[in-house]
Amino acid sequence: MTGPDDKNFSTGEELFNYANYLGQLVLKSLPLLGIMVLIVQLLLHIDSVRPFLSSVYRMEGVPVDTQNVKDWMDEKKPSFLHHSS
Repeated sequence: MTGPDDKNFSTGEELFNYANYLGQLVLKSLPLLGIMVLIVQLLLHIDSVRPFLSSVYRMEGVPVDTQNVKDWMDEKKPSFLHHSS
């Protein structure tokens, strides 16, 4: 079944021209995507903006560096990461 957006190429040259067009489109979009990533990364350094951009930050509990390591490294509790054999 063909739709209105399907391309039928009768010659290899038409396919090459279309692939060249798509490649140029990708190359033109890369700087924009890079700028967008840079802006988001810079905004993540602002503490008041971070919860709006990162769902992981919103769901995060107490940061590890402020916890007492002995609380979560207790050897009496079973570890699911290491299996003893």
